[in-house]
Amino acid sequence: MTGVMEKKAWDPWKMYHVTSDEMKAIQERAKIRAANKAEFQKKVTDPYRALSGKAFVFDPAVQRYNSLNATLANHFKVTSRTTWNGFFAFVFPVLTLTYLMGKSKADREKLFRSGEVSARERSWKFMY
Repeated sequence: MTGVMEKKAWDPWKMYHVTSDEMKAIQERAKIRAANKAEFQKKVTDPYRALSGKAFVFDPAVQRYNSLNATLANHFKVTSRTTWNGFFAFVFPVLTLTYLMGKSKADREKLFRSGEVSARERSWKFMY
């Protein structure tokens, strides 16, 4: 069949035009990661590690992560983006809820004082 085009299978490794040398490097790094992960799991799950005096397994990546979290406030920089994020995350919701609750309370109070709602029909009569 000369007039029919062959359907090619999608190859994700050719999608980004990775050379064979780069592919070998990627596979080597994956092997190293797998070996490091297996070694760490072996150390962490060893039931006799407390007896050997090595109860704590030191991992530099975990230490960097913990150090970053401990000193996060020291590295914070005030920018317009962080200011707006803080405003919309904390200030705006509090002000909006305060306004809406005050308005609903004022509306209820207006209905109660005008006599449109009797004492028996009031909702929240024990909370107000």
